[in-house]
Amino acid sequence: MQESLFNSDNSREQIIATLNHLDHVLPGQGPILDFVHHNTLHGFQHLPFDEALAAFEALTGICGYLPEVQNREFYRQGRINDRDLATALAKCTALKAEQIVCTLQDRVITRRDIYSIALLFDLKGITVSQLNWQIEELRALDTIQADVPESIRSQIFTDDSHQGNVIKLLWESILTKLDLQQAALHPEALLDLSLEQAEEWLSTHQDMQQREKETLQLSASSTLDELLSQLGDNITLRGFILALSGIDILDSVRPQLIRICASALDEGVTSWHLPDRSQLGLYAAWRATVAYDANPFLHELPDWQQI
Repeated sequence: MQESLFNSDNSREQIIATLNHLDHVLPGQGPILDFVHHNTLHGFQHLPFDEALAAFEALTGICGYLPEVQNREFYRQGRINDRDLATALAKCTALKAEQIVCTLQDRVITRRDIYSIALLFDLKGITVSQLNWQIEELRALDTIQADVPESIRSQIFTDDSHQGNVIKLLWESILTKLDLQQAALHPEALLDLSLEQAEEWLSTHQDMQQREKETLQLSASSTLDELLSQLGDNITLRGFILALSGIDILDSVRPQLIRICASALDEGVTSWHLPDRSQLGLYAAWRATVAYDANPFLHELPDWQQI
């Protein structure tokens, strides 16, 4: 399909061919308030439901699920319970939810336990600086985190006065398991180093920093080359920017497209519609009015008038 498009010299034919290609994916009817038999995901009916939603989101940027924050709130309200989570995890055999990870005294830890924790809590990685702040300022190794449920607190701690000891023992156990040593991250701690310790610390730190820098540069260069090679074929400009910056430009563009297209397609219901849309067409009519737009979302671009 792409070859036929690029071989055509007629822009209109290219657009028509593209629209025909998208016809089996795009719904023929927009979302409305009342029930209708038409399935807006009919172009993905050949896929299992979860795969269909994933494919639809990859194509359009529209997520078919509620945000994780909302689902966690439903769990706290009781609308989602542990049985629901266990059932959902059991249905996906690839997760191997019942596989035993380890045994601690009389308790068996399975993959399901770990998956459940990851679903119920927003576990995000932090930088070394953030870890230092958590330890020094928020006493992360002396007090339990505020979002730990009361039921878990009662299982671990019998007396609040022993929280610090238990957490420190847990932290030391993690360091031992991972064969790590806790560095003295606070700058004031460096004042207590001997000359030999300072030289050793600086040498180790500089070597590690240089290795990390080289590794990061190689990884970034390889990732950039891979993204550039896929641009236009497997990923769009939107996907490219999203991969580099984490910013989805569709979140900014989509509301404008909805507003402009809704105005252009209005059949006389609204009090204002896009002027001269019938004579000029959507793009030309928008270009004629964009300079007077009350929501100038493109005006920060230096060459926006050439768009």
